[in-house]
Amino acid sequence: MASVNNRISVVWDHFVDIGGYFATCNICKVKLSFKSSVTNLKKHMERKHPTVRIINRKRNGGASAGENCTFNFSGHIVPSSQPSSQPSAQPSSEPVQLSSEPAQTSAQSSAPPSSQPPRRTYSHQLITNFVPRRANTAKSEIDKKIMNLFIKDFQPFRVVEDRGFRELISFAFPNYTIPSRKFFSNNMLPAIFEKTKADLKEKVLAEVQSVCLTLDVWSTSTNDSMLAVTGHYIKEEDFELKSFLLDCVPLTENHTAKNLAEAIKVISDDWRVTDKILLAVTDNGNNIKSAIEKELGWKHFPCYTHTLNLAVNDSLKEKEITDIIAKIKGIVRHFKHSNVAWEKLKKYQEQAGATAKRLLQDVPTRWNSKFYMLMRCVELREPLNSALINLGMETVTNYEWTICKEMCVVLQPCEEVTRELSGQKYITGSLVIPITIGLTKALENLGQQNIFMPLVERLRQDLIGNIKKRFLNLNQSKTFANCMFLDPRFKFYFDDAHVADETKRRIIGLVAAQHPSSDKRVEAIQSMVHTPSQTQSIWQDFENKMLGIQPEITPQSRAIVEVQRYYDDKVIPRTDCPMKWWRSHQAAYPTLYKIAVKKLNAMSSSVPCERVFSAAGNIMQERRTRLGIRKLQQLIFLQQNL
Repeated sequence: MASVNNRISVVWDHFVDIGGYFATCNICKVKLSFKSSVTNLKKHMERKHPTVRIINRKRNGGASAGENCTFNFSGHIVPSSQPSSQPSAQPSSEPVQLSSEPAQTSAQSSAPPSSQPPRRTYSHQLITNFVPRRANTAKSEIDKKIMNLFIKDFQPFRVVEDRGFRELISFAFPNYTIPSRKFFSNNMLPAIFEKTKADLKEKVLAEVQSVCLTLDVWSTSTNDSMLAVTGHYIKEEDFELKSFLLDCVPLTENHTAKNLAEAIKVISDDWRVTDKILLAVTDNGNNIKSAIEKELGWKHFPCYTHTLNLAVNDSLKEKEITDIIAKIKGIVRHFKHSNVAWEKLKKYQEQAGATAKRLLQDVPTRWNSKFYMLMRCVELREPLNSALINLGMETVTNYEWTICKEMCVVLQPCEEVTRELSGQKYITGSLVIPITIGLTKALENLGQQNIFMPLVERLRQDLIGNIKKRFLNLNQSKTFANCMFLDPRFKFYFDDAHVADETKRRIIGLVAAQHPSSDKRVEAIQSMVHTPSQTQSIWQDFENKMLGIQPEITPQSRAIVEVQRYYDDKVIPRTDCPMKWWRSHQAAYPTLYKIAVKKLNAMSSSVPCERVFSAAGNIMQERRTRLGIRKLQQLIFLQQNL
């Protein structure tokens, strides 16, 4: 049988020869037979993996894809069937000396030989240079590294046609032939996508007991709508929060609740997590909310940070406040567009001995952008006023500066909450109720500690009212109450004693359901029953009386004991990691540990989907305007999951 290294068909990029004229598909792991050709393997790719196109490499010289080559000492590819172009050194009885002196020139070498034998010089070499490497293996490794440029670094496929890149590869690997961009986009990309998705599905099926989904819809620069679905679960073995992208699919129909529900259901069924969904987090759109709650019947939670941003915007609608913000936005816009204005602002900052900073503009779609804009302007108040006067523009009055500064004080707690709940590598579900209580208390305390201008005082009161209105029934959420109780930092921080008691009873019921139901009393009675004997024992009366008073051990009693021990355990500091705490206390609370695995993965915001779309925006750049929607979908999936 011919060696794998001698095969030139590109189909072997997707198969592994396992001997006996059999090969295994790298994507679906199916075992196939082949004889004198790879027709059967090609048919398998066409039938089972139609998105993977078998495209030959573009050969522009150098070692072909099928040559049996090795790397010589200098790292270049040399065909093993051909002798090296350099003659082998004759053996010498003289010792070899290593020298750092420069090699002799041609003029020196033409001089008559001296009586002293010439000293042989060698340059220092790494030991890895003397280990031969198979050329086809090296080609595959280089192909994968180049592929990472497109997946991880958002580079366009046409980079392989750029002159600078080709010169770099030619210099680093002289005998490596760079494949065409079609080879990477139509051959390697679909193959890696299908293999990664298949492997991740197996991992999710084995590890996921409960999953929280975050969903969002986004439009690309080419007006293609995409639906992203991310999953978040806790791995039981090490109590680590895991995140993955289920899919980012195009939406071709109207964004009605029914159409969205059908698309979401297809994704969840494909990953086999439909019956494991703990919660679905989306924005406040009525269509996506109706799709989750009415069409699919799942638990739904509107993104906390999005809801908080709506509450802040509602509080800033008073005319005098909007006029001041509009004036600040106009100033920032001018300094953004005028190079002369920016140079003056920069000069005044440098004269004050500070590092030059640019103004920040308010972006309606970005949370807290108004706060960041006002903060930067207040920070640069003096140089900004000087620049405005020098430019002959209308300046900001002292009253307006005072309003801006006090608004920053009031909005600061909201910015902190948004930043705290935007993470996806740590538990955020248990923070929802405590952080809402803390936010409300902080805003109320601001009114007692500060004397604000009447306009800002009305803003503070309106903000408190809007937050209470939008998060009115948050304490009634069983999902987040469970998360709060199972977080050793916040188990005592319930604002309502009735909710705390009800949550504790609910957790006891969940723990009791995990225990096998067995009647210990019956077992004890059966063990004490004995066959009647004619001889009376002195303990007969004792055994007869004790038959009916054996203690009964039930799943409920076990659950009460375990939950109470956890409840009596000390509270850890807020800055400590609850996941680390549960890892170290698994043996102490084994059943409660399993409940925490299934409940603490609830997310508080849809920020993970926002991050997916930020990555998608980096992929759909100016050099990639012709990128098809299917390739975009595959690149997003790989970028998030590799």
